[in-house]
Amino acid sequence: MTRWLARIGLILTLTAAAATAAVPSVAAQEGGGPSSVELRSPYVGVAVEAGDTASFDLEVSAPFGEEVRFEVGDVPEGWTAQIRGGGYVVDRVLVDEGLRHNLKLQVEVPPSAPDGSYMITVTARGVRSSASIDFGIDVAKAVGGGVALETEKWSEVLERMGHT
Repeated sequence: MTRWLARIGLILTLTAAAATAAVPSVAAQEGGGPSSVELRSPYVGVAVEAGDTASFDLEVSAPFGEEVRFEVGDVPEGWTAQIRGGGYVVDRVLVDEGLRHNLKLQVEVPPSAPDGSYMITVTARGVRSSASIDFGIDVAKAVGGGVALETEKWSEVLERMGHT
């Protein structure tokens, strides 16, 4: 009897582990299921200087044949934020087999923008579902990395090494 209960316990444990492993995780998806809109971006936070442009790649997926509309929200006053693709400002796309959309969120930070952290939200809305991503932009003076190269004459290097 004890052996039989141990086997049932093992079978239940393996079944639960298999069920948990089979559940996919999808970021920025609301509505659930395979017929949902999905919005993805490899980078969701950047640091820029005032006067620069921040650019974020976007990928959208949805059921084939579905139209997806974009909304950009929480844009600070004086900033410009647009979704661009194919050289155009894009507010909606048709998701279909074989269609690839090279979309970018481009955010122009004005030169007068004060230092600080800002958040801009992109929402993609399909027929039955929507997805959103929050993009963080940190504005700071000198974001450039701070790497500098200096050159020396060989004669100066040799002199410091004691080889004159």
